[in-house]
Amino acid sequence: MIFISYSWLDRPIATSLLDMLEAQRIPHWIDNEQVDLRRPVKQQILLGLSQASAVVYLDTSASRIS
Repeated sequence: MIFISYSWLDRPIATSLLDMLEAQRIPHWIDNEQVDLRRPVKQQILLGLSQASAVVYLDTSASRIS
């Protein structure tokens, strides 16, 4: 599974990446699909990271200040 880390300001880029992964049927973790706001968010993110075989970090000016 690929964990996608991004700034919400870069959502269009993250969405494009997500579309490519889904087209190839590559499992992924992205916050807006996996996070349940009724549960502790940090724990869910850490669990997603621990289960990931790779992390894609969208390195942009927005992500560096978030």
